[in-house]
Amino acid sequence: MVLFRYAWLASVLLFWGCYEPFPAAGAPCSVAEADSCPSGQSCVRGTCRAPDGLGGPDGSVIPEVDAFIPDGSPADLDADGRPNASDNCPNIHNPDQHDEDADAVGDVCDNCPHIANANQANTGEGATPDGVGDACDPRPQTPGDTIQKFYSFHVPPAGTTVDGTWAVEGDAYRFAGGFGELVVSGVRDKIVVELAGTLDPNTNTPDLWIALSAGEANNRYLSCGYWDCLNCGQPNDFHTSYIEYYDGQNWREIDGNHDLPQRLAGAFTIRISADSITNQFICTTSDGRGAATKNFTQATMLAPGAIALRTEDAAYRLRYLVVFGQQ
Repeated sequence: MVLFRYAWLASVLLFWGCYEPFPAAGAPCSVAEADSCPSGQSCVRGTCRAPDGLGGPDGSVIPEVDAFIPDGSPADLDADGRPNASDNCPNIHNPDQHDEDADAVGDVCDNCPHIANANQANTGEGATPDGVGDACDPRPQTPGDTIQKFYSFHVPPAGTTVDGTWAVEGDAYRFAGGFGELVVSGVRDKIVVELAGTLDPNTNTPDLWIALSAGEANNRYLSCGYWDCLNCGQPNDFHTSYIEYYDGQNWREIDGNHDLPQRLAGAFTIRISADSITNQFICTTSDGRGAATKNFTQATMLAPGAIALRTEDAAYRLRYLVVFGQQ
């Protein structure tokens, strides 16, 4: 019986194609099978991933996946203390069972961890699905996208550096106000980054600036986000999809929506697309006033390596940050 079981398992693994000696990065696999990838790799969001990025530039960097995974038992395959039947990622070690989008699929094996998609549908690319589900894929019909980094902020974000006062509060990362930074290093080129947060209701400062930046080389970068100014010569000097360039010493305005009738309040989302090969920088902001997008097509100053959230005079709670890598 045991020999039959292993023979059957081997045939399934060969079917999935992950037992090549040197499989291509992102080779398809099955999260339903604990051993569907070569030794040293894990099946993450439908593709084989090596720990510590050894599978290429899109290797998994989610701490729970890259951590040591002990041998499990038949009742608890990933040895995380949760029986398979009640484990929201039965084949990936995740003791905290965190589920940002509450779709009953844990973050570490969810192909859209910030958008509910319990069915994990990933059919847009046809016969060559990538590592991102249809519900959140930046290019749902083009293969090659991966979730390079995901932070749900229920714990302090690993692999980041911060300036200012930050603290985990509930299921969010709160910035207390003043000047602050959150820098994410080890980010590849050709990325889409999305950040979601909620402005504290008691924020009533004269100025307000919240922006995502990319192209972090030699302290130079492009930023995208919000700028509200009550003392800039106009009664309502509020901006969305606001793009600026910092050259290491001075700021230069690139583009943005100006003179909105209301300032930022409540929930907001900032999304950037940065590609130093095509010199593209796309900035989108979305909040209670609507969505706005600006496209800067001469972004020759972009250099990959890091992204950052920068802010002044705003107190808010971050809900998630996701970095999509593209081939």
